[in-house]
Amino acid sequence: QLPLYIAQALIGEQRYEEAIGEFRAILADDPGNMTYLNQLASLFSQTEQPDSALAIYEQMRATGELGPQELYNIGVGYYQLEDYVGAADAFGEAATVSVNDRDAIEMQARSMRLAYPPGEDAPEPPEGVLEELAEVAQRWTDLDPANRNAYLILAQTDTRIGRNQEASDLVQRIEELPFVVNNLTLRRSSTGAAVSGSVMNQSADAGSSATLRFTFYDRAGGVLGSEEVMIVLPEAESSEFFEVEFEAGQEVSGYGYAVVN
Repeated sequence: QLPLYIAQALIGEQRYEEAIGEFRAILADDPGNMTYLNQLASLFSQTEQPDSALAIYEQMRATGELGPQELYNIGVGYYQLEDYVGAADAFGEAATVSVNDRDAIEMQARSMRLAYPPGEDAPEPPEGVLEELAEVAQRWTDLDPANRNAYLILAQTDTRIGRNQEASDLVQRIEELPFVVNNLTLRRSSTGAAVSGSVMNQSADAGSSATLRFTFYDRAGGVLGSEEVMIVLPEAESSEFFEVEFEAGQEVSGYGYAVVN
């Protein structure tokens, strides 16, 4: 489509206002195209028009027909605009549509943490919010059991709720992790998925190995299969990148892993 090529070329030249005009024209003929709406919202963000961007995100969410990736992208849009309540809601919707969407669950927890930060000067969270954040953070640790940040958010939230022993146990668990997993990202395809991330050695011997078994799920949480990846650990405080691919013959909507050794 020539108008789309023109719009993309304008973006490449950083002529964002002109690109906005092109996308408006494209959407006049295809008003329900979520990809184009998301691109237009992103352009509004880049040109410091947050109200226009937020209006598009609300328009997209109001359709009630979005998949987990579309909801995740909307959450990212809210997050970049520092609307952390809106981001948490969008990521939460994604994690409802796809119950084991680890990436959406992580970002829901992070967004809630930023929306309702601790501290004497911070506003008091609405009733039930901290309990909800603890539940979300627990879901994150269940799918991502070697992620230090997940445990930290859960421990901090438990402390705010008054679950001091649970928080203390979580801090000890963090200290005992021989390695931590960071920067996990799911890339979906029509027939499977790939997960990339990194492992940072905390206290294990350099040259020892860590094996992670990744399990992949459909939207309802049904198991599609699993793949293992072995990482040779580098020196302490250093990280090693990894990637694992999975062919399912269908869309993968969620994932998690277990530490095998």
